[in-house]
Amino acid sequence: MSLSPYQPSEDQTHVEETLPHVPLDQLARRIFLAWERLRIVYNSVLVITVLCVGTIYYLQYRPTALPLTGILGIIIPCIGANLCFFAGPIVETYVAWLGNRTETLRLILMLLGTGLSMLIAIVWTILLLNPQL
Repeated sequence: MSLSPYQPSEDQTHVEETLPHVPLDQLARRIFLAWERLRIVYNSVLVITVLCVGTIYYLQYRPTALPLTGILGIIIPCIGANLCFFAGPIVETYVAWLGNRTETLRLILMLLGTGLSMLIAIVWTILLLNPQL
């Protein structure tokens, strides 16, 4: 082991050997394409969540009419949820660009982001269907 400050340490050498040097545009493209496949899962989970909450609400309260704001009020949050979805690939691309492996990070970001979005979707749906709250 060399004591020269200009020689890379063994840890740095190992990282440089295991992580390929990929141009940022290729790295981002690969990561964003992987996340686009996950978007189908993300949107499916949110649709199922909203449908389940809506069904439970209607079975419990038996309202006579669907509030128009409920239908229109779901469109904007759907767009917002898909815009927030971009946080995952952006964070992963940044971490990968810094030279770190990101397979586990992708799973963690997907689970946390989907869980938070589900919670927001549940609260939002309840508030739209029951404006007295």
